[in-house]
Amino acid sequence: TRKIDFGAIKSEKSKQEFKDLLVSCICYKKPYEISKTSFSVMLSLIEFFATVDGITTIPDKELKKMYLDFCNKRNYGKERAKVILPCKDFLLEFYDDRTGFDRDLWDDKIFKLTEERLNKTSTSNITLHFRRIENVENRELVKIFIRHLLGDTELAYSTIFGFFSLMVNFCEFFNDKNLLEINKEEINEYIKSLTEDS
Repeated sequence: TRKIDFGAIKSEKSKQEFKDLLVSCICYKKPYEISKTSFSVMLSLIEFFATVDGITTIPDKELKKMYLDFCNKRNYGKERAKVILPCKDFLLEFYDDRTGFDRDLWDDKIFKLTEERLNKTSTSNITLHFRRIENVENRELVKIFIRHLLGDTELAYSTIFGFFSLMVNFCEFFNDKNLLEINKEEINEYIKSLTEDS
């Protein structure tokens, strides 16, 4: 039997987040099902949680880099470094007490589409992760637009998801700026950046 020493985590916030994550993995198999391999990954996560004051408020890019550095120093494989963002996403969703379209994760429990609007090969994963847009004001604006596409048009889900992905990339480019304040010159800069990247 292996014991988990929660005392190693000094931050109460980190301790609670890690406990919630562990209980969910064991009881509900979310975000990961506990196997012998994944349990060792979860045990190594306790070391990381001991170095931070919770993970839910750390921006994704910073958290990813911090955890990658943590894994590299301990010679953990690259696969292990991928677990941190799904853990953060799970915790944010778990703690989110909003309902319906106010939430940051939309799935088929929130919106229903007719079969004609669904691509049968992709119906297993009908989710929109608005948390991918870090700027909260822009996130809410994109929600309004996507809700319009879902409710007021007959567009297929795959098309709506395509618009969503474009909006995520657009918002990432203008992360610190409100979408309503972006001017024509800045949009041209964005278009130019797309052609340079390809």
